[in-house]
Amino acid sequence: MKPHLTLLLLAAAAIAQAQQSLRFLPDQADDTPPWAVWLYQEQPNVAKVDSAYRAYYAGHDFVKTSHTQYYKKWRRAVEPFVQPDGSVLLPQNERRETWEQLWLEQRAAAPKSNTTPWQHIGPVETFSTSPAQVKVSWQANVYCIDQSSANPDILFCGTEAGGIYKTTNKGLQWTHVSANTTMRAIHSIKIDPANADVVYAGDGSRVYKTVDGGQNWSVVFTSSGLNVNDISVNPGNPAILLVAADKGLYRSTDAGQNWTQLYTQACWDIEVHPTLPDIVYVLKTNPAAGRCEFFKSLNSGATFSIRENGWYSSADAARRDDGARMTVTPADPNVVYVVLAGNSKPGDNGFIGVFRSSNAGESWTLPNPPVGGPWTASHPNLMTLNNTNTLYQGYYNLSIAASHTNADQVLIGGLNLWKTDNGAQTFTALGGYQGSLSWIHPDQQEIKILGNDCWVANDGGVEYSGNFFSSRESRKNGITASDFWGFGSGWNEDLLVGGRYHNGNSATRNTFPQGQFLRLGGGEAPTGYVNPGIAGKAYFSDINTRVIPTNIEEEVLSLPQMSDYPGESYYAAHSSEMEFHPLCYRRVFIGKDNQLWRSEDEGASFQLVKTFDGSTEPVMHFEISRANPDVMYVYQRTSFYGATLWRTADGGQSWQARSFPSANSQRAGTMTLSATDPNTLWVAFGHQNNDGVKVFKTTDGGQSWQNLSTPTLNGHSIQYIFHQAGSNGAVYAGTNFAVFYRDDSMSDWEAYYEGLPASANCNIIRPFYKENKLRMATYSHGIWETDLKTPSATLAQPMADKLTAYCARDTFYFEDYSVLRHAGAAWQWAFPGAAYVSDATARNPKVVFGQTGVFDVSLTITDAAGQSSTKTVPGMIRIETDGCSPDTIPGEALRLGGATSDFAVGPALHTPMTHFTISAWIKREGPQPAFAGLFFTRGGNTTVGLNFGNNNELRYHWNDGFWSWNSGLVVPDGEWAHIAMVVEPNRTTLYLNGKPAVNNGNHAMQPFEAAFYLGADPNHSGRRFKGQMEEVCIWNRALSVNEIRKLRHLVKVPAEDPALLAYYQFNETTGDALDRSGLRHLRLSGGAVRTASSCPVGIGTSTRLAVNAAGDYFFGNDTGVRMTLLSGGTVPNGEVYLTRINLPPDEPVNDAPHSRSYWIFNNYGTNPLITPPTALTFSRIGPVEPAEVFQPQRFRLYVRSENADGETWQFSDPASELISGDDGGVYFGPETNVESLGQMIIARDGSPVSSAGEPERQPYEFAVYPNPASSGGGLTIATERSGDYRFTLFDGAGRRVAETQGRGRAALSLPALPSGVYSWRIQMADYLEYGKLVVE
Repeated sequence: MKPHLTLLLLAAAAIAQAQQSLRFLPDQADDTPPWAVWLYQEQPNVAKVDSAYRAYYAGHDFVKTSHTQYYKKWRRAVEPFVQPDGSVLLPQNERRETWEQLWLEQRAAAPKSNTTPWQHIGPVETFSTSPAQVKVSWQANVYCIDQSSANPDILFCGTEAGGIYKTTNKGLQWTHVSANTTMRAIHSIKIDPANADVVYAGDGSRVYKTVDGGQNWSVVFTSSGLNVNDISVNPGNPAILLVAADKGLYRSTDAGQNWTQLYTQACWDIEVHPTLPDIVYVLKTNPAAGRCEFFKSLNSGATFSIRENGWYSSADAARRDDGARMTVTPADPNVVYVVLAGNSKPGDNGFIGVFRSSNAGESWTLPNPPVGGPWTASHPNLMTLNNTNTLYQGYYNLSIAASHTNADQVLIGGLNLWKTDNGAQTFTALGGYQGSLSWIHPDQQEIKILGNDCWVANDGGVEYSGNFFSSRESRKNGITASDFWGFGSGWNEDLLVGGRYHNGNSATRNTFPQGQFLRLGGGEAPTGYVNPGIAGKAYFSDINTRVIPTNIEEEVLSLPQMSDYPGESYYAAHSSEMEFHPLCYRRVFIGKDNQLWRSEDEGASFQLVKTFDGSTEPVMHFEISRANPDVMYVYQRTSFYGATLWRTADGGQSWQARSFPSANSQRAGTMTLSATDPNTLWVAFGHQNNDGVKVFKTTDGGQSWQNLSTPTLNGHSIQYIFHQAGSNGAVYAGTNFAVFYRDDSMSDWEAYYEGLPASANCNIIRPFYKENKLRMATYSHGIWETDLKTPSATLAQPMADKLTAYCARDTFYFEDYSVLRHAGAAWQWAFPGAAYVSDATARNPKVVFGQTGVFDVSLTITDAAGQSSTKTVPGMIRIETDGCSPDTIPGEALRLGGATSDFAVGPALHTPMTHFTISAWIKREGPQPAFAGLFFTRGGNTTVGLNFGNNNELRYHWNDGFWSWNSGLVVPDGEWAHIAMVVEPNRTTLYLNGKPAVNNGNHAMQPFEAAFYLGADPNHSGRRFKGQMEEVCIWNRALSVNEIRKLRHLVKVPAEDPALLAYYQFNETTGDALDRSGLRHLRLSGGAVRTASSCPVGIGTSTRLAVNAAGDYFFGNDTGVRMTLLSGGTVPNGEVYLTRINLPPDEPVNDAPHSRSYWIFNNYGTNPLITPPTALTFSRIGPVEPAEVFQPQRFRLYVRSENADGETWQFSDPASELISGDDGGVYFGPETNVESLGQMIIARDGSPVSSAGEPERQPYEFAVYPNPASSGGGLTIATERSGDYRFTLFDGAGRRVAETQGRGRAALSLPALPSGVYSWRIQMADYLEYGKLVVE
């Protein structure tokens, strides 16, 4: 092949593919981003546009617009032709046919070294996910379609990436009929009305013809920049052809042998009168007028003249023609409809209107005026996503077709599919971004109608309807032109995933019917990664992580997204990667921007490994050595055209820069690393020509290089390179057209493309050693597979879910990451020091080490031929201090910010339950979204959730029901609240701070087979909790109301309750939230973080008493509290729970010493406010010095509400008496100010303690005499203090027995009192004094 074949072929393929979508420039206005201004210049510079694009989105959120869509398509089209200065140099097209013919001849002549031809895996058919699974057109972008008038069972369609397909059974099954050509983007296709074997097709520069139904194709017309828009075969004389193209209108009268150009301006569409074939219509642009115009011929297209009576015109400077399409109908042969894209003035947003003629184009009306905007519900914009969203794509999404039985019925395609039933007077959206008809892919490319058959070709495939789209069905089985932008493959299970252009993410398994794929959702991200150690788990940058089921009809489980993703690119050899550590399948590395990142928790969080200084250009491909995981290589682009190789030998602590060998361009490249030698590496440079300097190999870690490029690779762009582990240096090079093979025994590359289409266009190659297979995802023809050239030697590699644990009882889940063909294979593991091994001969054993320490792991594998390999990893497992024991303190709480990715997720409980309890403390921050999840598990046959309803009210889900029941329990804002959900077969009880709401009903058993979430409903991105969570407990039994209340403020003791399935305290420093009861650790996602907890919980004791009347209530020795309530006062009138927390509270009262505990009263009676107790006694409060006994007022009682936190303590009462000792007591009475039971704590006032003995009386203090006093006698109170005072006398029970007010000296007559010791209190505005009085 000649040196510049690559550029010529790429010009033909990439530009042709892009031209269809680059027909128009989006509207520019004052708010057009700066990068788009650069983009819309006459000759945009890629370097400047890219730099401005990155700078803009560094400071702005990305929003999909017409500008971003245009940029994406433009960048992909021009990337192969970018020059060192950022300019774009497109090669000429004159010699294209010669070079294509050379490639096709070389392809046919070269001996193929793959003895097993490549086979297409799919997608052949695509289904939606369960439930209500249906076939959906989310598979391949179909640009054009035509149905044979002679044989309506036959249709041909042209695709964006994969050429031409044919069906002979009305779309039920399609076959690829251009595989042996280099055709890719087909813009227009037309079947001879009289002969279904004769078909014409047009792309960016040529018109093709087949006379044998697609078996062979010839080029009948070519012109650089032709860009075919439509082809017409005259039904009266099939030898007369018309081609409407960007370069004008062309006519042939001899079936394409010779051509005459009639117009040089762009022509958009051609139609022939349904009954008079001499009458032909053409839509042509008028650049001077800035509009599209309608022309009519009366002589089969030999000459045309304009018809503009009633036609649209505009004098506005912003007017623009973005293209037009038209339709005719045999239902009324003189009716013509034209849909015009473009602007008549600013604000039209790409749509001018649908015009109608009833007299074969002689005059025109606009049935739904005015021309262009403003847009309303009755005057909708048919081109944009909706009336308020300005995204539109001009001629790329423009089509129209009229019913063949009712001339008033018309289908119109823009981003959405529309219809009118009244001759374009009104419009109804059918599907796409809006409309009631489900599963119609957005972006309508072409609509064709023949009789009752209605066909819509769009970005996802082909839709069919026999009833004018009252209903629809997908008919694209066999259209295999999926454009894979990302590709991931399983290791021990046959799972393939990938993101596709236009059609989102897809997945298939070998257990699915052959060729069938699932549509997983998403847009068009170059994404898709499969975990090698977790069954069915795949990651995508634009949708949630998914677990792909074993059977296609089963439900796909949705899991949290990772917190970040690699830098992903739309073009070959430009993306970075997501790589798993060879020893640990939860340790993930990604490259993004100019940095390398590592995650220890499957991407829930990332830590920076290295910022590669000296350039802001991106990290692209990187490799981690299987032989020594401390060795890594990073390919970083360091200038617009250059790159550097980085190497580390210590796991990323230090890096050395190594020079790549010289090449014309190092802008794009891929690498592959030996599985047995960390110093052997291959690199391929994929950008531009690079003939003679395409592929290199190093055996000394990049210090020197061997050039493996040969003339065999000339003309090919190496888009991926892959080394086969366990081989003699075998390397596969995937190019823009084929695959080549080479190993250490060879001096040249061999063709390895038997069975592939002529333009396979490789994206990514993956191995599947389990079955000796090689898989390749392509940009044009889906996924393919073949056998590896020679079977790999066995290479053992153990892998585990983690390498370090902080819980001795943790289970380690091992997996085989070996190079091994599984048929007839055997495994033997060794785990010295382990306490439990599930099965040492299993591929994936479970192991419990049961103690702290460092442990070796050894794996021996043996294949069916008896070849063995052993690998021992010294110190592979490390168990640090055992951190699974429950803490006695609140410590940390989980804080969730309310973002989509902010939650914690745990593994499935896998415990079928009819009796279930979950409890937690939460502190909401502001209003919560309706149905925001607190606890949720969805998947399989399980839907269980504790969530908010409307207005912050607690609700729940069980078996996907009961979610509309109103509990009436409204969670307060900004304070801690204890919540619980208790399920029994006949009812569910929700609790808020121990107060229940009961919903009776049949609650069927739930299997709990799906992962569970804290703070999120996984099925709805907006249902996220914002606030804090603490002390989350899950039981497989129904707790009683007494247990809910008693345990409310206490940390749990799992050893005492085997039904406690999971318990989370969130007190770890980093990483997972450990299950303090079992092994169901939580992964924190997104912005889920730990924060200091102020929750009122801790180690302690709790008791309850029924307090329904006055009296003396002792709450037991464990709490040490006695409370006296006066007769005649208001009492709780119900149960009172008292919890003693043997810890300090979250906030102290002051800096002075506190009691060693604090107490929390929970009043569940009918009276929240009570008459203050006449006495409160607290025992075991901590040290009380003997000298302090004479100054009891230094000890003070502080109170706050039961769930309060922060600096909210309020002074209530000074102490009346103290009991000294190392664990003394305090008495408050004979009267207190406590009107509401809640939290209580005792604190000193901070003043120094006086010397031992009774304190000396100071001047101006009170004298109370005589003492002893006589029952019924008189009593004198005297003081030299100024001001009023109140004197109160209390009996031993704290009851008030006498009282008087006075100033200076006062006299009091005592009532008849029993003999005994009484207490008195004198209270002034600024003074308080207590004393004892003996009555005889």
